[in-house]
Amino acid sequence: MSTVTLDTSDLTIVELEPGESSNVKRYGYRRDTSVLFVVYKDGQRYEYGKVPPDLFDELRQADSVGKFLHTRIKGYFNTRKIEQ
Repeated sequence: MSTVTLDTSDLTIVELEPGESSNVKRYGYRRDTSVLFVVYKDGQRYEYGKVPPDLFDELRQADSVGKFLHTRIKGYFNTRKIEQ
């Protein structure tokens, strides 16, 4: 995992959806770059690269966003922490 400082305008072009989870506040996806953005309830922000669109669609339908992220995304895709 690497840490990157991004202009917060990168997040404003992504529609962030509420996270139905005890630890996920919001999440969003850029289909043009296949990047998943996640904002956790503790304020940390991460991006997960090269996430296929169909996997994001599955995330949106998951009963628990947090569980889905933990079992299907974390550790499987390039992860970068977004410094605020």
